[in-house]
This record gives sequence, structure tokens and C-alpha cells, in this order.
Amino acid sequence: MCSPRVNRWTFFTPLDPENNPLKYDKLNPLWVKLNKDRGRVTVEICYCSTLGECWTLRGSGMTPSTTTETRRCPSPSATSFQQ
Repeated sequence: MCSPRVNRWTFFTPLDPENNPLKYDKLNPLWVKLNKDRGRVTVEICYCSTLGECWTLRGSGMTPSTTTETRRCPSPSATSFQQ
């Protein structure tokens, strides 16, 4: 059984050369490259309800995401995602 937790994170905020959040601008070459390559990003998120039911969400680029039930979420490790 998992421990229910409520967490909120910003996973990725692209920054411009002046370290400001990148604004949506189809003419900006950096935005064009990020938009083109976003299909290469894959995420896996495990989450639990307050009743201890857990699921893993997997999303990869432009393909549909999948959600599967799991017994519990893995514990964070030294190699867990770090921003």
C-alpha cells in the first residue's frame, strides 16, 4: 500500500539566454527547436489515491499516454528525476 501524498512540481521550464521563461513565439529559433524535439521527451509518473490505490502514467512525445494500475510507487532514489 502506498502513502498518499500531495505534491506539485514544475518539471520543465525552458529559459531564454537571459534566463527568462521562454515565450511562445513561432519565429524564435529556440522555440522552433524545442517544439520539434518535444516528441523525444518521455515521462513516467506514479501516483496514489487517498485510498491507497496506485497507478503509473506513461507518456511519450506525441503518442497517447497509458495508465496502468500498480501495487505501489517506487521509492525515490539517487537517480530519480532532478530538475
